[in-house]
Amino acid sequence: MRFGGAGRRKALINITSLIDVVFLLLLFFVVTSTFLERPGLDLTLPAASPTEVARRDEVTVELDADGATWLDGARLESADLEAGIERALASAGTERVVLEADERVPHGRVVEAMDAARRAGATGLVVATRPREEQVPAP
Repeated sequence: MRFGGAGRRKALINITSLIDVVFLLLLFFVVTSTFLERPGLDLTLPAASPTEVARRDEVTVELDADGATWLDGARLESADLEAGIERALASAGTERVVLEADERVPHGRVVEAMDAARRAGATGLVVATRPREEQVPAP
């Protein structure tokens, strides 16, 4: 009687079906996942000197704290903002809007102005800011 001799076969594990299952899971997660593009805000304002000739490549929408809406320096009713932006974009030959809102303007008005610009055909929206003043540490 022989124990453990040449007649013993090695056990083989067939992993083909395991690879198939892993591949299907990977494919499922790739197809069902959502990729969100979260564009950042372009907060870099162009530098200009008084001697340069101004080039018009954007439409400016201003919201002041008193509730007034201004489009390229002209007062405009909030209800007419979308149509006004659409006309201004067509006449300027651009698709870029600069939004300048007072810091006391309610967030809802800013979002409404952004939506109006998007509906009017603007593909670029810049939120204008002013540089934060550096705090000098006390000695």
